[in-house]
Amino acid sequence: MLLGNGYKEDCPASFSCGYLGNISFPFTTTERPDCGLLPIPNCGDAPLTPKMIQFENKGKQFELKVEYVNPLEYHGGNATCSSVFRDKNLYKLLQNKSCEAFRYNYTLPPTTHFVSFHMETHGTLFMCNRTLHVKPPAYMHKYTKCPLYDLYYQPYDFAYNASQSAFTDCTNVQLPIKDFANGDDPFAFATANIPTQVSITKECSYCHYNQRGRCQLDSNRRFYCAEGTVSKKKGLSRNVKLGIAVMTAVGVATLMLLAYRLRKKIFPPTFLLFMKDNPTHQIIEKFLKERGPLPAARYNYSDIKKITNSFKNKLGQGGYGSVYKGKLHDECMVAVKVLSESKGDGEDFINEVASISRTSHVNVVRLLGFCLDGSKKALIYELVGCPCVARVL
Repeated sequence: MLLGNGYKEDCPASFSCGYLGNISFPFTTTERPDCGLLPIPNCGDAPLTPKMIQFENKGKQFELKVEYVNPLEYHGGNATCSSVFRDKNLYKLLQNKSCEAFRYNYTLPPTTHFVSFHMETHGTLFMCNRTLHVKPPAYMHKYTKCPLYDLYYQPYDFAYNASQSAFTDCTNVQLPIKDFANGDDPFAFATANIPTQVSITKECSYCHYNQRGRCQLDSNRRFYCAEGTVSKKKGLSRNVKLGIAVMTAVGVATLMLLAYRLRKKIFPPTFLLFMKDNPTHQIIEKFLKERGPLPAARYNYSDIKKITNSFKNKLGQGGYGSVYKGKLHDECMVAVKVLSESKGDGEDFINEVASISRTSHVNVVRLLGFCLDGSKKALIYELVGCPCVARVL
C-alpha cells in the first residue's frame, strides 16, 4: 500500500476530496504524499469519481473504495480515526450472491511502521462439507444453497461464544459483517463496506503532533522523525524561524511608526509616560472622558527641555513663571511658559488649558501644547513677531 510520510510545514490543514469532503492527516492526496500517510487518488476529479486505494497482502491484490473518513482523534499519545472502505471484488460477489465470497479470509493491510488497520465488526463463518454431518449449536444459522458445502454462522451479539468443537473439520472464514445476522441470507450478513479503525503508531503520532516532523525510515528500515522541531541537525524549525522574523519585522515597523508619529506630533510625546497608574494620566483621562479631547498637544518635561534647548533662550519673567523661546520638531518657533511649581493635583491646570486652547481671537496668542508632568507645568504658545509676547504671556 502506498504510504506518505507525515507532516510538512507548507501542508494545508486539509484537502478537498470529492464526496469525501475535506480530508486531513493521516489522509492526503496522491499529489501531496508528503502531507500524510495514506494518499487518496482522484481527489481533484469530478466529485462522484470513486476514490480508490490499492494494496497487496500476502501476494493478493486488493482494491478498496474509500466510502468516508472521519477526522483523526489524538488522546494520550494515541491517534485513531474511523473510516469505511469498500472492497470492490467482495462487493460484486455479495451482490451476485456468489458463494465464492466465502472462500477466503478477509484481511486488511498489515501493520506498517506508521499505520495499522483493524476491522471494527467482523465475524467467523464455517464452511462444512456436507459429508461431515455437522451438528452445530441450535442458535447457529445454516445456509444450504452453496454447492458441496453448508455454511454456518452466528449472530454478532454472540460472536466468539459458540462452541467450535462441532466445526473442527470445517474451514473457518473471517469476513466483515453487519451488526446482526440474517438467518436466511448470509449475503446480507456479510458486508463489503468495512468499518475500519485506522491507528497511527505512537512514535509516528509523537513525531507528527509533538515534534511537527515527518515519519521516515532509514536505510535499515528503522523509524526516525525527520525535520522535527527538536532535531539537532535542523535546529529551529522553519515555522519558529519565520515567527521570529515576523515578530522582528513587526517590532521594527512599530518603532519606525512610533518615531514618525512623535516627529509629526500625530500623537503627543507623553504617550509613553501616561500609564494607567500615573496620577497625571488619571487626571487627564478623567477630563477627556467628561469633556472630550483637548485641542492642544501633550508633552512631558523632557520634551520641554528639548524644545527650549535646556531653557537657553529666556524671553522674559512673569509672576507665574518664566518664558523661553523654543522650536518644535516641525521647525515651528514657539514661546514656552514654564509655570512656577504649585500645590494641587493639576485638575485646575487642565481646566485652564482647555479654556485657553479653545479661545480663538486675532489678538490672542494661540496655545499649541502643554505639559503636566507631576509638579512640572508648562504652556506652549505660537511665537508671533510682537516683541511684547513675553509680557503678554
